[in-house]
Amino acid sequence: IFTALCIVAHFYFFYKKKYFIAAIFIIVGIYFKLVAVVFAFPYFVFAICSKNHRQYVFYLFIVGAVISLISYPIQGLMYGSLYPFSMFLT
Repeated sequence: IFTALCIVAHFYFFYKKKYFIAAIFIIVGIYFKLVAVVFAFPYFVFAICSKNHRQYVFYLFIVGAVISLISYPIQGLMYGSLYPFSMFLT
């Protein structure tokens, strides 16, 4: 339910052109379940191709980097220092 809420909220805020809030919702949804990447990819491609929506790509990378830096110490202690790569090895 939380992932669906994040995806719907992402769509709503993307439609309202509040890209920072939309990026927060989709990155948190992706962090919670990797399934949300399927829904983020078309918006990412659309934002790259559209001149008016390129700000979304910037916010997506900034929010993704901040959430990764916040979660890295916790996940790094649990799964090792190469946490993102260790997901694929297990």
